[in-house]
Amino acid sequence: MITANEKKAILLSFFLAAASGFLIYIFDNFFQLDFEWGRTSHPALNYMKGLHYLATPLVLVSFGFIIKDHIKRKVRHFKKESRRVTGVIILIGLILLCVSGQALLFITNEDLLKINQYVHRVTGLITLFSLIFHLKSRNVDQP
Repeated sequence: MITANEKKAILLSFFLAAASGFLIYIFDNFFQLDFEWGRTSHPALNYMKGLHYLATPLVLVSFGFIIKDHIKRKVRHFKKESRRVTGVIILIGLILLCVSGQALLFITNEDLLKINQYVHRVTGLITLFSLIFHLKSRNVDQP
């Protein structure tokens, strides 16, 4: 069973990754600077990416906690719940985020990189909104 402090740490890691990913998107697309040799990215973008890279291991450890304590228990004591669909979406989304995030570091083809960036962003948004809905519906289900 996940304790309250572990749950807070898990949520903090997820929202830290989401917030830093959002900042990367904002700085990459809206805060480019003009120099005499052309447009370049904002200097803070590297710090935002570093923060996102630091959040990644926290998310992976949190993902392990969720699989070990939350998902295994739910599979063992299978009950029909309204949150099962959002839970599966979150699980698939986290796996896709891990794969597409690592692919962002290694893909060199510009076209494939743009496609992977889009997949990573959309998957991140869907997973984040599914997580929020999952947490909100949990409070409704409990007396």
